[in-house]
Amino acid sequence: MTHRLHRDTRAVARSIVRALIGGCWLLGSLFARDAFAATFAWTGLSAIGAQWSQPSNWNPAGPPPPGSDLIFPDAAMRKDNVNDLAPGTVFGSISIVGSGYRLAGNLDATGIVSLAAPGVARYRVELRGTQGGLQHDALHAGVSADLTGALLDVALADGFVPPNESEYVIVSAPAIIGKFAQGPFVGTAGGYRFEVRYHATEVVLVRVPTLRTWTGSGADDRWTTAQNWDSGTTPLAGDALMFPKSALRRTSTNDLPDDMVLHGIQFDGVGYVLQGDPLTLVRGFLDTSTDAATGNQVRFRVSLPPGRAAPLRNDGRSTLAFSHVEIPAGSTIGITGTSPVRVDRLSGAGTLAKSSTSRLELGGAGDNASATVVRINAGTLAVAHAAGPGASGEPGTGILRAGPTSFNAQSTTLELDLGGTTPGTDHDQIQVTGMLDPGGAVLSARLVGGHLPLPSNRYTIATAGTLGGQFAQGSAIVVGGIPFAIEYTSSSVVLVAPATRILDIDLDNRYEPLTDGLMVLRYLFGLPAAAVTSDATGASATRDADAIFRYLGDVRPYLDADGNGVADALTDGVLILRHLFGQVGQALIEGAIGARAKRTTPEAIAAYLAALMPGP
Repeated sequence: MTHRLHRDTRAVARSIVRALIGGCWLLGSLFARDAFAATFAWTGLSAIGAQWSQPSNWNPAGPPPPGSDLIFPDAAMRKDNVNDLAPGTVFGSISIVGSGYRLAGNLDATGIVSLAAPGVARYRVELRGTQGGLQHDALHAGVSADLTGALLDVALADGFVPPNESEYVIVSAPAIIGKFAQGPFVGTAGGYRFEVRYHATEVVLVRVPTLRTWTGSGADDRWTTAQNWDSGTTPLAGDALMFPKSALRRTSTNDLPDDMVLHGIQFDGVGYVLQGDPLTLVRGFLDTSTDAATGNQVRFRVSLPPGRAAPLRNDGRSTLAFSHVEIPAGSTIGITGTSPVRVDRLSGAGTLAKSSTSRLELGGAGDNASATVVRINAGTLAVAHAAGPGASGEPGTGILRAGPTSFNAQSTTLELDLGGTTPGTDHDQIQVTGMLDPGGAVLSARLVGGHLPLPSNRYTIATAGTLGGQFAQGSAIVVGGIPFAIEYTSSSVVLVAPATRILDIDLDNRYEPLTDGLMVLRYLFGLPAAAVTSDATGASATRDADAIFRYLGDVRPYLDADGNGVADALTDGVLILRHLFGQVGQALIEGAIGARAKRTTPEAIAAYLAALMPGP
């Protein structure tokens, strides 16, 4: 009973509002225009067509002049009609009082426009562009527009492609009564999906994305093969694409037009490899896959439109990898989600901002020169290595080139690999055009490829136009158990290995064959501590037997003189002893090079051992 009373009350209130609006329109009309303006009733009697410009379609004969009141009665011969009069022709009022009408074109009146007919009326809007009245049909009423129960039809002019999220004001009035019958969605026109949004004084038609789900059921892996999509329709500009768990084929080739603009792409399955032509995405990527299998890979260039912001969000359980991401000036890509994202090549003068605590690997492979602004606000930044997309976290080396780069305090980490002293080929490096601001981030480095830093080795891990700030560790860091100094200049950051006198075994500031060399040989033969040091320490030694034995264990990797991965008495021990005796040339290496040795010449062996013997 209460619900019915409320409905009745609303109905009475709406009738009163309509009556008041109608009265206001009548009074306004008397003062605003000629009180004796003619009323034209539609007859639809013209044998030529349904255009408003045909005189015999009206009673009295038309076409009706501006300011006229137009009525569309039930008794008309033809109910379909189109306003083909000059754009900007404004009538007094437009009222549909008969059933079954289909109107098209602009409906413009200083008073009331009413589509609330006793039977269902249809209003057809053709889109040619976003400028109302000229580039698309529109209804404008100076007093009110009553849409109650009418159906909205949307059509596209030949060749017109509505941009994604484009808006079209199709109704404007000080008061809008009722809504079109379809509700918020009016379906598709030309394969594109539209939504109707109602505001106080406007009704706006919005191009919204259509979701196309990949099935991989076609005869090939191409996107233009309609059978590869659940709708049986090739994706159109502005569509959103879904790659699900259940697809038959995981390799997918984009052969749509280059840089076609799509709404976005989502992965719900894993193991996808997207390849082919470049794409522009308005809303970026989302990975929601739940299987911990091979991650998804995107092997074509992905771009943003200028001036847009979009995420690359990975909430899946594997790495989401891209071969090339382009961010134009004025645009921003946000790295979000809980799982790693990898970008092998970064280009464009826009901004890449990371706000998630996950791992981001950037451009360490191939041509990755970039002016992109990089902002690491959370999580870890690492250099992507040449192992290829999907190889997240694999050891390797590369160079990350970027525009101004900043880190946000100690909630962020920069991760680098050290495998030698040459940037790019031996160790990771960041090359920044503009300012690099470490911002107190944690610097994390690891030794890879069996690399042993030699005393005083220098690793230039970062270069920049200017350097602002330091890493969290300040001037010292431990890498692989080795204490390194961190040197900051105005334009670089350098890690410096300690100047350790590795072959000064007893720490007496001397390198002697019958003390240091003999203890190395004994140790590599596997003798215990007392036997290693017996009658072999220098007069001014500062390490006792136990300390020497522990020290030899610590530096054992450095005792591999020929670099074959094994410190052996009859090869490496002999080489060290001969070197300390001053032997050179063939006498140094004769019969003392192990199998699979990396250093096989007297010069290479001598240079290596000399590096272990820095001066005081």
